[in-house]
Amino acid sequence: MAINKKILIALIHGTYGHHDDCYGAIQLANAIVAKGGDVTLFLRSDGVYFAMKGQDPIGLGLPNNLDEISDFLELGGTIKVDSNALASRGLEPGDLIEEVEIMDNSLAIELIEQHEFCLTF
Repeated sequence: MAINKKILIALIHGTYGHHDDCYGAIQLANAIVAKGGDVTLFLRSDGVYFAMKGQDPIGLGLPNNLDEISDFLELGGTIKVDSNALASRGLEPGDLIEEVEIMDNSLAIELIEQHEFCLTF
C-alpha cells in the first residue's frame, strides 16, 4: 500500500541519547518514503546536529545516523535546515552533509503549510 501524503518531520532534539531522538525519526521517515510518501525532515534547534559530517557514535554504542540519512536521501527524501538554529550553534553550512538545504526560519510556516502532516521529534 502506497502512502500518498506529504509529511514534514521536525527534528528539535540532539542527535543521540534522547527518548525521542533523531534515530527514531529517520527510521520512521525511511519507512514512509519506502512506501511512496513524500517526506521532508526539517532540522531545527538542536536537530541541526543530525546532519553533521563525520558523526561517530561508536563510543556510545549507537548506530550512525549518517547511514540512515544516506538511505533516506537515496529513497527521495529531503532535508531542510533552519539557518538561525545553525548560526546560533556556531555551525556553518560546510559543517553539514552536502545534501541538505539551508532555509531561512521565516519560511518555516510556509514549509509546514505545504505538508499534510507534521510530526515533531
